[in-house]
Amino acid sequence: MSQSQRITLSLPADLVASARAVSGGNLSRFVASVLRRNLERLRRQELRKALTAGYAAEADLDLAICEECRHVDRETAEHAEPEP
Repeated sequence: MSQSQRITLSLPADLVASARAVSGGNLSRFVASVLRRNLERLRRQELRKALTAGYAAEADLDLAICEECRHVDRETAEHAEPEP
């Protein structure tokens, strides 16, 4: 486990009460778990945005490559054995 650091947070009282109620007696572990999940979700969102931007930027090239290889698909289909 990584080294722990003590921090001070100011949170609404109702939020703290709810978190304590569901934390199973370890509020620090609960908060760390929630932060890890949220950070992972944000990391995945950023990755998805980057991938989407990359796909969009390369779309014209990808379509051109597909068009160049279209004859290969046609030839493969012509020489393929029929399914039983």
